[in-house]
Amino acid sequence: MGSARADNGLGWKNGSDLLAVGLPALAAGAAWGQQDTEGMKQLTLTLASTVGAAELLKRTVKSTRPDGSDDKSFPSGHTAVAFAAVRFMDQRYASQVAHYRPWLYAAAGLTGLARVEADQHYGRDVTAGAFIGWGAATWLTEPVQGGQLAVLPASRGGGCVLPAGLVMWASLGAVARSFGHAGRGLGVLMGQRNARVHAGAAVLVVALGVWLGISPLEWALLSLAVALVLGAEALNTGIELAVNLAQPELHATARDAKDVAAAGVLLCSMGALAVGGWIFGPRLWAML
Repeated sequence: MGSARADNGLGWKNGSDLLAVGLPALAAGAAWGQQDTEGMKQLTLTLASTVGAAELLKRTVKSTRPDGSDDKSFPSGHTAVAFAAVRFMDQRYASQVAHYRPWLYAAAGLTGLARVEADQHYGRDVTAGAFIGWGAATWLTEPVQGGQLAVLPASRGGGCVLPAGLVMWASLGAVARSFGHAGRGLGVLMGQRNARVHAGAAVLVVALGVWLGISPLEWALLSLAVALVLGAEALNTGIELAVNLAQPELHATARDAKDVAAAGVLLCSMGALAVGGWIFGPRLWAML
C-alpha cells in the first residue's frame, strides 16, 4: 500500500516537472518560430521575475512541505512558472491561442494539482504560485497588435497574415525542424574523435559522481562544466568545417582560426578539470 502510494506520488511529481519545463518551452518555441525577438525578451523577463519572486518568498516564509522534505513549500515554483508561460502566450498572441486557451490553462492547473498530489505543496501554495506567474506575465508582457504577428511575404512587398491556428502549428513545426537540424549536427559532432573522447569522459564523470554521492550543487557545477566543454567542442568543429569550406588550401589565417577555436576547447577543458578536482579530489584522497 505504502509502495503504491509512493509510486503514485513519484508519477505526479515527474508529471509536474515535465509540465513546468514543457509549457515555458512551448511559449519560447512560439516566439522563436515567429522570430518575435521582443516576445522572447518579455518571456525571459517574465520567467526570471516569476522564479525570483517565488524563491524570495520560499526563503522568507519557510513553510514545511507536506512530505516534510524541506521548508520551501510556499509558494509553488512549478505552478508559478507554468501559469507565467501560459499567460504570456495568452497575453502576447491572444487571437492565435484563442482556440487552445482552455487547454493551456488546464495544463497549468494540472501542474498545480500534480504538485499537491505529489505531497510537495498544499493548495494555498499552488494558488499563490498561480497568482505570481499570472501576475508577472500580465505585468511584463505586451500584446502583439491585434494578436497577429507572423506574416508571409507577398510578391510585391506586401504580406498576408496567417490564420491563428495555422500560425501556432507552423511555429511548433519550425521548432521541431530546428531540433531535427540540431540532432543531425549532434551526429556530425559525434563523428569527430575529440568529441567522442569528451563524451566518454563525461560518462565516466557522471558515473563517478553517482558512486561518490555528490551533492545537488556539485551536480549542477559538474553538469555546467560538461556542457561547457561539449559546447566548445561543437563550436570548434563548426569553425573547422566552415574554414575548410571557405579555404581548402593551406593558409596562415585559416590555421590561426582553427588554432584559436582549439584553444577555446582547451581553456574550457582546463576549467572543467578544475571543477572536477574540487569536487572529486577530497573524496578520492580520503579513500586512499
